[in-house]
Amino acid sequence: MAICKLGLNTKVQAASVNVTVSDLHPLIKLGQTIPWEKISEIVIPDLEKTTKGMFFVGRKLKLRVHLAVYILQKIYDKTDRQIEWEIKDNGSYQLFCGAGILRKFSVPDHTNISKFRSRLSPETQRSLANHIVVMATKLGFADAIAMDIDSTIQEANMSYPSDVSIMKKMVIKAARIWQCLKEGISDFGDFETEVEVGKIKGLAKHYHLRAKTVSEKSKAISKLYRAYYWEIMGVIHHFTFLGSLKFELPHWIQRDIDHVVENFEKFSRDVASYICYGKREKGKIFSLHLKEVDCFNKGRLGKPLQYGRNFQLGRISGNFMIAGKSDTVRMEDRANLKTMVEEHRKLFGEGTMKSFSTDRGYFSKENFDYLTRTMMFSFNLPKPGRRKKPVTMEHWKKMNMLQDRQKGIEALIGQIKQGGQLGRSRMKSDMSTLAAGYGAVLGFNLRQLIRHQLGKKIKPMFKRSTTMECPVY
Repeated sequence: MAICKLGLNTKVQAASVNVTVSDLHPLIKLGQTIPWEKISEIVIPDLEKTTKGMFFVGRKLKLRVHLAVYILQKIYDKTDRQIEWEIKDNGSYQLFCGAGILRKFSVPDHTNISKFRSRLSPETQRSLANHIVVMATKLGFADAIAMDIDSTIQEANMSYPSDVSIMKKMVIKAARIWQCLKEGISDFGDFETEVEVGKIKGLAKHYHLRAKTVSEKSKAISKLYRAYYWEIMGVIHHFTFLGSLKFELPHWIQRDIDHVVENFEKFSRDVASYICYGKREKGKIFSLHLKEVDCFNKGRLGKPLQYGRNFQLGRISGNFMIAGKSDTVRMEDRANLKTMVEEHRKLFGEGTMKSFSTDRGYFSKENFDYLTRTMMFSFNLPKPGRRKKPVTMEHWKKMNMLQDRQKGIEALIGQIKQGGQLGRSRMKSDMSTLAAGYGAVLGFNLRQLIRHQLGKKIKPMFKRSTTMECPVY
C-alpha cells in the first residue's frame, strides 16, 4: 500500500465549501412533511404572552427558524450551545432551518434559542408531541386502532436528598448570605454573629464516616440537627426583614435567600419528626430548588428509590407515543387510565380505538367497568395477584397476545429516555423539567417519523380485519 504525505506540513486555512444535500436526505423529507403553519398556530399563543402585552413591538422573531432549531434540538437531544454550533457547521441543518427560503437567514444565538424554548409552556410542548402522532396517522405511518399505556419516572436534576446533605447545604447558603449582607450593607457590618460552616461539615462527616450502628447514627444526626438549627436561627430573622434591600443584592444571593427562608421551617419540622418518630412526613422537602418532586419505589433491581415525577405514556400502532397531561407529580396509574383513554378520543375521535392493554398497576373495579362500557373489541386489564385461567383456550391466547403486546412499550420508553430528558432532566426548575419530559416524547416521535419516511417497516399492533371479544379477568 502506497502512502501519500501531501498536506502534512500545510496549515488549515478558511475557505468557502459547497455542500450538496440530496432530496432523499431525512431532514429534507421531514422539512417537507411538517405542517409549519399548523405548529406555528400551536406556539403563537405562548409567544404573545409577554410581561407588558406588547409582543408586536421590537425586533421580529423569525418563527420558521426558531421552530426548526427547536425541533432539531429535540431530535438529537442537544444543548443550546451544541445545536448552535452544529447548525453553523451542517448544511442539511441550515436547509432544514430555512436557508434558501428566508431572504435573510441567520443562525440564532444560543441565548435566543434558550429564550424561545422557555417561552413555550409545558402544555404547548405536549401538544406538539401529540400533534406529530396525529400527523403520522394521516400519512399512514401509524394507526390509532390500538393503544397500550404505561408510566415511567423522570428523575429530577438534584443530588440524593439525604437530610444530612440538605442541612449542610442550607447552612452553607445561610453563611454565604450573611457574609454578603455584612460586606454589602453597612447596617449589618457591626454584627459579630457568624455562621460556623466548618462545625456543620465536621458533624456531617462524623455521621457519614464514624457512626456505624443505628444508635450512633441517631445520636450523630440529633447533634447535627441541633447545631444546624441554631446556626441558621441566629441569622434567618435578618433575612425576612430585608424588604426592598433584598433586590439590591446579586441575583444568586436573592435565590439563596428564597431557598433558606421558604424551606427552613418546613424542612426543620420534617427532620425533627423523623428523628423523634422515625417516620417520614407527607410532603417532605427533597430539594431546595425543586418543589414538584416525590419519591417512587417500583421495586426494580438497581433502582430501589427514584426522585422525580411520573409520566403517563400511550403507544399506538406504528410505535408512536402519546403524552398524557401531567396534572400532579405522582400521576397514579389507577387514577389516570380514564385520562389516557379520553386523550386518545380527543386526538383521534370517538370509537377509533378497538384494542387497549395495560399492566396490573391500572386495575380497579371502576376502571374495568369503564372499559367494558366503551364498546371496544378487546381490552386487557389484568388483576393483581394470581391470574385465573379463562374458560376457553381462545380467550387464553388472546389474553397472552395482549399482555405480550403491552410489554413492548417498555423498550420504546427506554428509547425515549436514551434520546431525551425523560430519563434524567438537565433543567433546574419544575416547569422546565416537565417541559423537557414532553420534549423527549416529541423528539422520539420525530425520529420515528423519519424512520417511516426512510421506508422501514414496523409490524402493526392490531389487525383491522380481526374481531375479538372482550377477555374477562
